[in-house]
Amino acid sequence: MWAHLGLNQGPPDYEQVYFDIHLKSFIFFCLIINFLSNLTLSIILI
Repeated sequence: MWAHLGLNQGPPDYEQVYFDIHLKSFIFFCLIINFLSNLTLSIILI
């Protein structure tokens, strides 16, 4: 059941899951900020 996790045979560690969620949301947040800043720049340039 947990074979896809590799060497870790137990359920996923809570801290690891928490970290993964934070990392993904942080990357997502950065992408949104980047997109918005590019959009704002293009509007200003036009």
